[in-house]
Amino acid sequence: MHALVGFMPWIAFWVLGSGESFELGAIVGLVASLLVSLPEILHRRLKILDGGTLGFFVVIAVMGITADSAWFERFANPISNGALAAITLVSILVGKPFTLQYARESVPEQYWNAPAFIRANYVITWVWFAAFAVQTVSTLVVVLWPVNRILFRWVVPYGALVLAAAYTRWSQQHAHHTTASRAATPHPAATD
Repeated sequence: MHALVGFMPWIAFWVLGSGESFELGAIVGLVASLLVSLPEILHRRLKILDGGTLGFFVVIAVMGITADSAWFERFANPISNGALAAITLVSILVGKPFTLQYARESVPEQYWNAPAFIRANYVITWVWFAAFAVQTVSTLVVVLWPVNRILFRWVVPYGALVLAAAYTRWSQQHAHHTTASRAATPHPAATD
């Protein structure tokens, strides 16, 4: 559930920052990011996604207020999607896939270092990276070429998000089912 809260600044920006209200979207995204990140900062447990989100919205709010807003309005979606892809990729490259931090909030600590658990979170994070990369390319296509805006601005980008969310949910259910099956399967007694 906290992962969804971590995406709220982005959702606010996508809804409010498209078109003529870029500055409003950037400021609301920054405020939402501060609301999400501040408790984590105070408790010294800031997640990679939330820290990256806060950094992005600080920069984008300052640039949105001080730079040519027409350019930002035009490229707001590809920039924000690209930033999410970059945050996700950095989390993988530094060995802390962003989904791992959220997964540990709902999984008993005894599984946190299990190879299967860690591997599953790398895969899930790669899936999210792919979704954000698809969003970035698709929304950039809309900005640069006269294409079907409904398809490339809405269907492809949000379809990629829906697929990533569905895969994440399926993966969680599969892992839970596998763990439950292993726990229910009697193990052969050890022989001397």
